[in-house]
Amino acid sequence: MRALPQRLLRLDRTRRAGVREDRERLQKARHRFHANDCIAPYIEPDELALLQDEVEEKLLGVLQSLVIDVESDHNTRETARRVAKMYLMEVFRGRYTAMPQSRSFRTSST
Repeated sequence: MRALPQRLLRLDRTRRAGVREDRERLQKARHRFHANDCIAPYIEPDELALLQDEVEEKLLGVLQSLVIDVESDHNTRETARRVAKMYLMEVFRGRYTAMPQSRSFRTSST
């Protein structure tokens, strides 16, 4: 089994607890956090990077469970990191970033 990348090993329990506190923060505020809900107001600025590290760690475990050689197969190098980033920054982007302000524009009448 592959050892975790050094950046994941450096995360101490205190910092990891911050990511888990998001759920408690949402529950305390009685804010729903279904898959399509925006939770950006409840995420601290540095927590998104921590969340990405946590997702990467879990995706690495999924790859290992699928019996994929993540240690020596160059095709899977950094795959867990890329997929974690894709989920947070693309697939679920609306969950973690505030919606932009809507604007209205005058239309010209002819």
